[in-house]
This record gives sequence, structure tokens and C-alpha cells, in this order.
Amino acid sequence: MARLKVALAALVILPGFVSGQQSPLNHTVVRGETLWGLAQRYYQDAFLWPRIWEANRAAVVDPHLIFPAQALVIPGLDGPVEVIGVMVEPRDAPRVDPEPEPEPEFEEDPRTRNRTVFYRDPDMGIGISSAAQTPYLAVPRQTVYSSEWLVTDDDVGSVGTIDAFTEAGELRTALPYMRVQIGMDADEGMAIGDRLQSFRPGRVIPGIGRVMTPTSVLTVTRIEEAGVVAVVLDAFDRVREGDMVRPAPAFDLQPGDAPDLITEGGTARILGFGEYHAIQNMGDIAFLDQGEAQGVTVGDEYILYTGDTEGWSGDVAGRLQVVGTRENTASARIVGIISPIFAAGVTVHLDRKMR
Repeated sequence: MARLKVALAALVILPGFVSGQQSPLNHTVVRGETLWGLAQRYYQDAFLWPRIWEANRAAVVDPHLIFPAQALVIPGLDGPVEVIGVMVEPRDAPRVDPEPEPEPEFEEDPRTRNRTVFYRDPDMGIGISSAAQTPYLAVPRQTVYSSEWLVTDDDVGSVGTIDAFTEAGELRTALPYMRVQIGMDADEGMAIGDRLQSFRPGRVIPGIGRVMTPTSVLTVTRIEEAGVVAVVLDAFDRVREGDMVRPAPAFDLQPGDAPDLITEGGTARILGFGEYHAIQNMGDIAFLDQGEAQGVTVGDEYILYTGDTEGWSGDVAGRLQVVGTRENTASARIVGIISPIFAAGVTVHLDRKMR
């Protein structure tokens, strides 16, 4: 532990940081580190790992593989460095040797060295741990980015299109970690690290609107005169030249956030579905006629009743979870089916509210 602290304390702030100018920081990789973890440490956002990869492409061929003692440049830090879990000293600060750790009172069992997180102490016995003890995201980020949405007017929200793939070859789709050139329709004020979502228009729901189908989520790595260069973080469909691009939906849920049961909630009507099936399936996206203007937020849950005619309370037949919102519509995925009666025009009832 003492050696690790000394190694971490050796990081310095260059004069450029003090003056507020953008200057790179050099980081020496230690065992167990990843680009994802370094982005979380230095930028407080793990999804900005392509920024570090782009600055070190000459040394890092595969972003999954970085090695101990490898020197990496951490670019784009503006102002004083705020590094989580790492001690950072000014270059001119007097060096203080760390206090030695006390010697263990017993001889370490060599079998306990280098254990992984999967090690189970045999003295603990066998049992079942409650999943409620581990905070989780009620709606995964990928679900928000990969879900269809409904456009009820002519404004699809596009800010540009994918013009070309930067890698040479015969590929007709962009895979994760590939870079693409995006021509911007106007000066959208893009910055390195901004997330974008590529999509294409899908089927038309007569009298309602058009379905937009997401194809990928990307992050901006370079600003050019004609547009931006972005790296594909995840692909949900074939990513093609000509796909439209918009800013990725905001995502501010935190692990542990969960909707609360309410006694009296509003109602919404199902307008249609992202993909139409004779019988809708688990995970399918339904479009509701309520949105941000009506207070709907990501994570809200609606239930569908069967037999709820006048004078009868009815039984729960299914459950929907909101995964995306627009001004007057919402996208909700089917997360529970007891009776397959999901259909356009059906009324659903707000059962749990996120905020």
C-alpha cells in the first residue's frame, strides 16, 4: 500500500493547469486500470474514455488493453486538477516521505494474496444476499439510448448526418470504437466529450406520427471545420452513412433512484408501438400521449387493467416503464405481461412516480 501511495503522489500539476490553460497530464498505468476507470477518475465521467484513447492512439491500439508502466497522456484538463482518489502535488512542493505501514502482527497466509472480487470466504457459509442491498439503475442508460421515440410533427430534431466512416475498407456499417465523420447542419456548439445519438426515420403510424429508430450512441472526439469526428460507443442497429444525428437524451438517474407507489395517478393512452406485432412482447416500446409537459419522467411506471369496466375494479394485466420523454409523448417499454391486451387506444394508469 505504501508503494502505491508513493506512486500516486508522484503525479504533478503542470504550470498550465495553474494558469487555467489546457495542458495534458501524464499518467503511468498501474495494474488493474482501464481507460474507462481513468476517464471516471480524471473527468468524473467514464463515457469520456475515447478522449484519452484518441490522445494515445500511437501507443494504444486496442482500447481494451493498456498495460502497467505504460505512460498515457490525459488531455483537455482545464484549470486545477480534481482527481478522485489520487493525491496530486505541485511540482515545487517539498517531498514528504510517507509514513511506513506497521508490520503485520502475524505472518500473511500466501493463499490470501491476489484474491479477486469473486473470492468467497469458506467461513461465511452458504446463503442468499439481498439484491436490495446493491443500488442499481432503475432504467439502464443503454435502454434510454436504444429505445424508439415518436415524432408527431415535421421537426425530427436532427443536427447533422453521418457523412463517412474514417476507417478504410468495405464495411457498410460502423461498429463500436469506429470513428465517423459527422457533417453538422449548423454551428451547434459541439464540444469534445458530448454524446450524440444516430437514428433514422422508421415506419409511419397513420394519423399519429413517425417512429424514429436509434442506431448508435457516439461521443465527440475532435472538432473540424466541416463538422465533428465521433467514436461509436454502442450500436443498436446497422449504422449507415446518411443516418441522422441529434444530441443524446439527457440521463441523470443515479443508482438507487426508484419510483414511489402512488395512490392516485393520472392516465395515458397508448398511441402505438415502435414495432408492431400481433401480440406485443416484453421489451417492446409503446408510445404514450403524455410527456414532459404533463410531468412524465423517465422511470415512471404505468399499469394496464383488464376487466375495469364501470362498477368493476379490474385486474392488473401488464406494466410499462417510461424510458424516454418528449414534450407531449413518452416512450415506455413493456416490463410485465400478465394478459396480452396491449393495443393502440388502450388506457394505462400511472402506478409509480419517479420524482
